[in-house]
Amino acid sequence: MRVLVTGGTGYVGYPIVRKLLQEGYKVRVFQRGQRPLETLKDVENTQVEVIKGNILDAKAVEQAAQECQAILHLVGIIREDPRQNILMDNIHRVGTHHIVEAAKRAGVTRIVHMSALGARRDAISKYHQSKWEAEEVVRNSQLEYTIFRPSVIFGKGGEGPNFLRQLGDLVQKSPVVPIPGNGLQRLQPVSIDTVASVFCAALKEANSIGKTYDLAGSQTLTYLEILRAVAKTLKRPFYPLFLPFSPLLATAKKLEVFSWFPITSDQLQMLKEGNVSPRWKEVYSDFHLTPLSFQAEWS
Repeated sequence: MRVLVTGGTGYVGYPIVRKLLQEGYKVRVFQRGQRPLETLKDVENTQVEVIKGNILDAKAVEQAAQECQAILHLVGIIREDPRQNILMDNIHRVGTHHIVEAAKRAGVTRIVHMSALGARRDAISKYHQSKWEAEEVVRNSQLEYTIFRPSVIFGKGGEGPNFLRQLGDLVQKSPVVPIPGNGLQRLQPVSIDTVASVFCAALKEANSIGKTYDLAGSQTLTYLEILRAVAKTLKRPFYPLFLPFSPLLATAKKLEVFSWFPITSDQLQMLKEGNVSPRWKEVYSDFHLTPLSFQAEWS
């Protein structure tokens, strides 16, 4: 089976591509940038075809889908760049529409889609709102779909921005670490290995068709607890500096247009509301997996 993977060179994409190759799939990666698949050197006899293109280019997406039997759609952004037309709605909803239409024209019937925990119709953040709208595109596509909504992902993935690497950068820069609010926002980190496993397993798991899974770990930790664990792992001193949310949000709204500003108002809003799920056990039951402990790896 040949599988088209969009976003295959990102933080989550690398482990998924590697897992597909290890299980004998032929992989075609659709990527926008020039990042090489260098971390796949450990996989023998790789069959990776790389096609460069933009998810907003419908013709390029359609060409990439030709002769594939399934699509793993992983493309997503956590920050907009209006100057390059990199917007939440464009990348998430419009890009997913292009994927769905390309699949239909190419005769692809199976799609596994990456959303995000917290995606919902009435979301406050543009990120979660646009992720919900992308889900709706997939659900209304008449394709055989499975949707996963990962929480904060931990583990050794590929290159690119990710939550824990950003936290690591924070504690490396200074022992005094700014904390939005009281730091008690609840999160449910999930292992990158679990994410890779379920995305690949879904291709063979017929019972997952038509389902939307919350993909979170078994442990609920506060933002402060996660930061402490990261600092401990990196052997760095850690002194939290608690900052009220309202001034931070106001500042972020003014300065987020500059790439050097470390966080956006959208990201702050998502952190404020936390990211947990009461439905986290379902995916482990359906795919016969054991959740990997965050604290075992980061404490």
